[in-house]
Amino acid sequence: MIANIELETEVATTTESTVDESSDDVVLSAARWRSPVGLLVPAFFVARVLATDTAGIVTNDSLGYFSRAASNPFGEGLVVQGYRQVAQPLWIVFTDLFGDLMGWDRVFGVAIVQRSVLLAGVLLVWWALRAWSIPVLLIVTTPAYVVHADFVLPEGFLIPWCLFAAGLTASVATRADFTRRFPAAVAIASGSLAFMLATIKLQYASLLCLTAAIAWILRREGVLGRGLAIGSIVVPFVLIASLAIAQSFENNAELGVFEPVSERARAQWYGAWQAIFVADKENRSDPALAEFFDEGNLYTFLKGLERAEPDYKVRVKVIDERIDAMFEAADTSPLRESADSFLGGLQAGRTDDVAGIVNNALDATPADQTGRLTLNNVGRAGGVPAVLVAVNESRPSGVLSTSVVFRRFGRLYEDYRPSKAILAATGVLILLGSLMVRGSHRPTSLAALGLIGSVSAALGSAYIDNARYLLGPTTIVLVMATVAVRSIVTMVRSLPR
Repeated sequence: MIANIELETEVATTTESTVDESSDDVVLSAARWRSPVGLLVPAFFVARVLATDTAGIVTNDSLGYFSRAASNPFGEGLVVQGYRQVAQPLWIVFTDLFGDLMGWDRVFGVAIVQRSVLLAGVLLVWWALRAWSIPVLLIVTTPAYVVHADFVLPEGFLIPWCLFAAGLTASVATRADFTRRFPAAVAIASGSLAFMLATIKLQYASLLCLTAAIAWILRREGVLGRGLAIGSIVVPFVLIASLAIAQSFENNAELGVFEPVSERARAQWYGAWQAIFVADKENRSDPALAEFFDEGNLYTFLKGLERAEPDYKVRVKVIDERIDAMFEAADTSPLRESADSFLGGLQAGRTDDVAGIVNNALDATPADQTGRLTLNNVGRAGGVPAVLVAVNESRPSGVLSTSVVFRRFGRLYEDYRPSKAILAATGVLILLGSLMVRGSHRPTSLAALGLIGSVSAALGSAYIDNARYLLGPTTIVLVMATVAVRSIVTMVRSLPR
């Protein structure tokens, strides 16, 4: 997966770069950007990002976020339905500020800002890893990956920021000059990024693993003070813990459970059903499981129960009993399904519930955005006009159409999904193997493993290994695996011959 590439032309045209063989790091300089390779390669990846038109994608969940953003994001507290955190509608409010200045509509405003973050992440990874980044950038600029940044969903926000966080960490690991000039700013930015993402999805507090790696590296090199190194980790951790406690009190008052992210039973039913009938499609034709398959709609039982039983604690008991009965009928167990989901998480997910929406979005044309706007209940009932009335102040949803010019750049390796499991598993194996070799990569390898391991374990406890929840952490794994390979190869080349 990770190509062993070194461009001699780049070395020949670079006069300001130096190699620190004692630490296996490369100090990057602006001169490298002025070389033909330093300009043409990132331009190629920018063109690949632009090969996919930018336009918002509105799902059922998006409708709720738009509604909260349009009224009062805090009107229903910090968390809605026990798990929908307030920061997602706040993000829409934030993008509206840019939209008002630029004349964008609300749906397009979210998409273009998120796509801009993705583009910044691509350039940051290139800046940090140069030619080593080519394999991973081919993956994150595939149209099927890029279009995720157009979703008005937490994942639409989280995935591009995970790429940016990976680029920032790689920049520290490879001794990019700005990370040594402004070490405090870099460490604080990493911690702030972890807190920001945790306000969208609490499990992304695991990004503090990257902050810890950054603080460790900069502190070890003597460019970051001890107080700042500790503070860059402790302050965001305390803020995240405070948020979790506040959400727990709110959920306790509303649902009777002291949990920061509640409705866990709902998530478990979703995950269990997906594990039985989507990860293993053969179960759909099993007569013993027909009752649970319910003609292919996992929400029929769930929504019926929610209408009939307002008491969350009673619903938990009913859902647990139904999951146990389904697992018994499928000749499996909660422990086995949790383990399978955890392993599925390390492979970027066995299921992908937005795959159809991704395909429809990629097939959409600038003149017809039906595939991006009507895959929700409002759109199915009233078409595009009804969606625009509901979420976009009746304005047409804008499109930045650049595919006519750049489409050919996106055709090379168009879809990462057929190979995502082997890519993710290879990344994890590289990180594990790299821990056996001493070098500057160890902190970042350990951080990436801690991140993907904790996210997979958290999701696996609810039998969930959905690709959209894992694409961000998987991106970080692939970038940190590239850092590890580069570090080890550089170290081997520096050995006396």
